[in-house]
Amino acid sequence: MYCYVFWGVFLAEVDEDVRFERDSEWFSKRYRDFQVDYPDKYVAVLDRRVVGVGGDGEKLYVEVVGKYGRDPVIDFVKDTKTIQVGRLRARVLV
Repeated sequence: MYCYVFWGVFLAEVDEDVRFERDSEWFSKRYRDFQVDYPDKYVAVLDRRVVGVGGDGEKLYVEVVGKYGRDPVIDFVKDTKTIQVGRLRARVLV
């Protein structure tokens, strides 16, 4: 029974690591969309969906962990930038 609990915990940790990696990839693939939707905000992702957005990353982390009981992927999303070349202006995603 002792080994079962040990391996159960170990397997749960591996599953969370895999989930975290998938969420990180999902976040990266959608970063440009997030720049439009959530400029200059922290975005929390859990199970490949946005579960929170805020201006304070630490506060957002505490809120999400309190609600879901698991560690989310949280990253700051930079705003798009406006550049001007001659008479042309454009919003660019950086």
